[in-house]
Amino acid sequence: MSKPRILLVDDEPSITAALKISLRKEPWEVVTATSAEAGLALLEQQPAAVVLSDERMPGMGGAAFLAEVARRWPTTLRMLLTGQPTLDDAMKECRDAGIWRCFLKPAALADLRMTIAKAIDYHELLCASRRLLAVARREDDAQVVEPVEPAEPAEPTDVRALLQEIREFSARSGAASHQPSEPTPMPAPSAAK
Repeated sequence: MSKPRILLVDDEPSITAALKISLRKEPWEVVTATSAEAGLALLEQQPAAVVLSDERMPGMGGAAFLAEVARRWPTTLRMLLTGQPTLDDAMKECRDAGIWRCFLKPAALADLRMTIAKAIDYHELLCASRRLLAVARREDDAQVVEPVEPAEPAEPTDVRALLQEIREFSARSGAASHQPSEPTPMPAPSAAK
């Protein structure tokens, strides 16, 4: 199984280098880009579980970049580093762009690490759910399924246990051999002439 991929985007290479160094002991593949355009190109080559972007960059800003990531790779979790002067401004920016988490600069590295770990678990859960849903749809294509009372939900804080249960079920049901974990990226809109 490959390591979860994290993409860090900031126009200041010293910031992405420092973040990459601080995350080097984590079980993730960390890649960096110095612009939104370079970040999109890296995602075209291989999608990421998590993208963390600075807000203020030349060209496409962080919120616009993350909105484009959401459109093309909907299961990728998006986070924004912002220097917005007020929390209300930062929250509005996050809401408007569908950003999963917003960090005010300077972000605490421990909080950043913990949030990325939770985002990776959530991403893996989304992808596993998609695989299971695809298998269930294929198996039940010709059948009408009667509503079933849902099982007792897992504790919200026990995502890892829920994820392990889905992995085990996926392996038993054959979903592991079908890996549509990331949709094919949508092409970038062409510029109007």
